[in-house]
Amino acid sequence: MSSRVKQRVKKNWVATKNPGTKLEIMRNAIWFEPTDIHKAAKPFQSDSWKMIDVLSPNFNELVIMCKAAGMPETSVPNASELSDEEVVDKAKDMALFLGKHIKIVIATLGHRGVVICRRGTADQPIFSVGSDGCSRQLLAPTITHPQVRFYPAPSCQPVPVSVSGAGDCWNAGFIFAALRGNAESVCITAGFNAALCSLAVASAVPTNINVNKNVN
Repeated sequence: MSSRVKQRVKKNWVATKNPGTKLEIMRNAIWFEPTDIHKAAKPFQSDSWKMIDVLSPNFNELVIMCKAAGMPETSVPNASELSDEEVVDKAKDMALFLGKHIKIVIATLGHRGVVICRRGTADQPIFSVGSDGCSRQLLAPTITHPQVRFYPAPSCQPVPVSVSGAGDCWNAGFIFAALRGNAESVCITAGFNAALCSLAVASAVPTNINVNKNVN
């Protein structure tokens, strides 16, 4: 890991005074969005990648990550040779592989939908909200082994104007709902709704995004 990346990771560690006398060290959640396949493998150049809390690659980026993390070559698929169903199944396998070390793995699969892997259930929140209504922490694992779930994408009508920015908007919608303490399934829906707003316009990020009326 480069010194610049290490500095960025260190900035995610903050010291906070406890109401008592003890000084506690708390770490903010580290979310890695690779943006392209050329950057996907960079955190895996050392074991520091295991400090990442959330990964949100697309299918091709997920393949690169798994190769870099040491997944057996025979298990890494070639997307061009797979059906939609096979893409989903392989994404589940790869998410589970990374989920041994990463708290949350979210693989966006385009028109197919999203695969999420975490040690929690679909009706549990991603973040716990503090009693002050402001502080946020990733929900502690509630089950021993990671579970993987597939959420099919809603139909996009009319035909998408542009796919540019849809993945970023999906992440934004998901994070928006997650930070408000919503359940995983609600956060996923919020992500899809934000992505649909992006698909309906030519610009990468639409002026207005209607995330989800069910988001708290």
